[in-house]
Amino acid sequence: MNTRRIGWLGTSAGRVVMASLGLSLSAGCAGSAPAPADSSPQPVAHKPSPAPAKAAASDAKSPAPTAIPNRALLSLLHRAPLAANPTRSSAKTAAASLPENGKGDVRENYRAIAPATVIIRTPNGMGTGVIIGPSGWILTNNHVIDGGEKEDFKIKVTVEMGTLDKSGGMERSGKLLTAYVHKADPVRDLAVIKLDGNHKDLPSVRLAKTDPAPGEPVASLGHAGSGLVWAIKDGEVAAVGKLSTHLSQLVALECSPTENESGCKEKHQMFEGLKKMLDHDKPLMVVQSTCPNWPGDSGGPLVNRASELVGLNSFGYGSSENRSTFHVHVSEIRAFLEEIPKAAADILPDPWFDGGSEGTIEDADLDGRFDVLRTEGRDGLARFYDLDQNSYGSGKRPEIGEVFAKRAFDAEVVYLASGADTYVWYDTDNDNYFDVMLFDEGSTGRVSRGYRIGADKRMARDKSIATGGPLVQPDKIKDDGLRQTLGRLGSVTLGQGLVDLRGPLEQGLPDPILGGGREVEVADLDGDGQNDTLETSAVYSHGYVFDIDQSSLAEVVKGDQGRSLLEKKGVDAEVSVIGQGPSTWVWYDRNDDGKFDFVTHASRSLAGVALEAFRVGEDGRKEPAPEAVGRKLLRPRLLESSSHAMRLGRMSLRALASTMTAIADDGIDSFPDPARHGGLYYSFGDTTGWSKTFGSKVGWDKAVIVTAGLTSNSLIVDVNRDSPAPGKQRPEEVLDGGKYKPDFAFLHRDGLEWTYYDTDGDSKYDLVLFTTSPSSGVVERGFRIDKNGAVQLDPALAGGRMVRWSVFAKKPTATQFKKLAAELFQPRAIEE
Repeated sequence: MNTRRIGWLGTSAGRVVMASLGLSLSAGCAGSAPAPADSSPQPVAHKPSPAPAKAAASDAKSPAPTAIPNRALLSLLHRAPLAANPTRSSAKTAAASLPENGKGDVRENYRAIAPATVIIRTPNGMGTGVIIGPSGWILTNNHVIDGGEKEDFKIKVTVEMGTLDKSGGMERSGKLLTAYVHKADPVRDLAVIKLDGNHKDLPSVRLAKTDPAPGEPVASLGHAGSGLVWAIKDGEVAAVGKLSTHLSQLVALECSPTENESGCKEKHQMFEGLKKMLDHDKPLMVVQSTCPNWPGDSGGPLVNRASELVGLNSFGYGSSENRSTFHVHVSEIRAFLEEIPKAAADILPDPWFDGGSEGTIEDADLDGRFDVLRTEGRDGLARFYDLDQNSYGSGKRPEIGEVFAKRAFDAEVVYLASGADTYVWYDTDNDNYFDVMLFDEGSTGRVSRGYRIGADKRMARDKSIATGGPLVQPDKIKDDGLRQTLGRLGSVTLGQGLVDLRGPLEQGLPDPILGGGREVEVADLDGDGQNDTLETSAVYSHGYVFDIDQSSLAEVVKGDQGRSLLEKKGVDAEVSVIGQGPSTWVWYDRNDDGKFDFVTHASRSLAGVALEAFRVGEDGRKEPAPEAVGRKLLRPRLLESSSHAMRLGRMSLRALASTMTAIADDGIDSFPDPARHGGLYYSFGDTTGWSKTFGSKVGWDKAVIVTAGLTSNSLIVDVNRDSPAPGKQRPEEVLDGGKYKPDFAFLHRDGLEWTYYDTDGDSKYDLVLFTTSPSSGVVERGFRIDKNGAVQLDPALAGGRMVRWSVFAKKPTATQFKKLAAELFQPRAIEE
């Protein structure tokens, strides 16, 4: 069950914040069941869908918490036929005989409102409701009905009424009635239900035309779990306002002018944490009263002396000895009741509420524009995907509090994990209305049921939607470009296991400046006393922006200065490195003209080599550069300036792994080193079981060095046996000594393979073969290295076998290697 919200507080996270203030939050005034002894959150079920856009527009002071400008997010009630406003009925009310100027007393209050107050039961507990329409419309709290029985996404509860007896008390009717939820709002904590069947002339309570004022006498009624049902509590209005601006604990946390900076900083952090919780959970108008309400009173009426509704019992703060009771303000009730759907509603969780109050806006596809709103909380998380990226551009990151307040994010797909279940909504044709919803009951990671959302915003199960597949299905989006975008964004933010990638996923190029993220630290990586690098980060990415000639960063000393420069794209970077998940990109401005013109990309960062490379034209078009594939990602000597290349080499040593940086030269050093990158375990070939076999047959004792790691291994072989005897040296000592003369090497790393050959016996590798498909044993790219160390791609080498004995110039070496190859490698990898 979902423990995201409880009746008397609002969030579990709120307990942590309030506990840090030394406060005890007890279940006062409004719970659907008595609170447990440890005051842990009571389990409740799912939250409703957002309110209609029209209702939001009618309440300028308190915007409907479930509406988004230009998009009724999950507004399944939108355009639904509306019933007559139950609060405007001309039917006789139970309080009709009382004077309008409020001169009644508590006994009159009781006789007037008790018959209109009902018991509401769900499988999770009991609460209270108040009849506001004579045909069976009942107002209560969202958290009271939240645990009701579910029929698809419709919620039903059980209602019991009562009548006044001769003593003036209430007698239970004993008749259990069914009611369905027609509208609910988790932020206002309001819900309206309707009794099933035909009802008329039921006793009801009217809404007050004037708002309650501090000091005004009031009374509340409910069915507290610690007392009798239909118990009335007398009191006064203690205060009126918003918790997020009027709560006394917030005022106490505001720093005074005389406080020291450190103490003020700590209080400010607590202030921000508490305010954020209140802004998210209860940002609307409340009434504080002196009525001592308890769990079970939730949803009961708070009335003035004219027995008019001025509030609805909702929640409380404090210990049992010192409790503050709060009620939903009548102004919020009026706004909520502006429109009531005639039919029972599909009640779904609200991603803005149930996704949590902690959020950030991210550029998850690294193109420099914001596209994902991520929210998280104790009991849920949400991902909003703006596939056409029209919510925000590439400038400064928007203030997350403002985004939450306005619910201003134009998402075409929304993913929500809330409580036990997961939901994904799709606006398949990008017309600002969601029309498909996939439901994952129990959060298995696979679709349990699919639904179509009609023009009337009502849901119907669609059996044509296949079950069992991933929840994020790009093929639901009609536009080809947006479909690809969803595939990329979903894979990055949720992992590929939750995304249905039936076709190839086109990988776009990241923005070379903004792609690493907008959190910035300034660094001096070459150690000359002047800053030259911005270390960037975001939730899904990280990066280094290298200003090698220090033309733009030398005077930047603070992170906020660097961030401002980054967001303006004012960094004169010669190289940029961007990492996201297993992928890494390196951008180069090779001729230092202020424009990036070359990029290498690895989809497997552990290998540290380019699996794609492109030359980038003036118009942004990319042209494949196959000569860079299979070689290290970062190659300083791609820069035309030798001084820039030398400085970048020094800088990259402090920032990046040696596996991805070619430091020594751009020749053989641009490939992974089989002697260093095969693993941390070294041995001679004759010390392992499999190598003893070929060692005893062909005499390779001490001629093969083996390295091994978790995802890598290598063989370094002195084929012609012209290296000095190793004596008692360990294999790594032999390699470090520089006297070992290998003629052949094999490297397997992170699913990639290379073979290296010294074909002419001069102790230098001059041929390198590479493949991304080791199981095939077939070369994808072959490179030749000349006497000057220059590397050339040789297309003629592609298509042959990875292990070739014929490439050796000396026949004895070729013959010996042919024997060894048969012992070491499978036939499919060896030339015939």
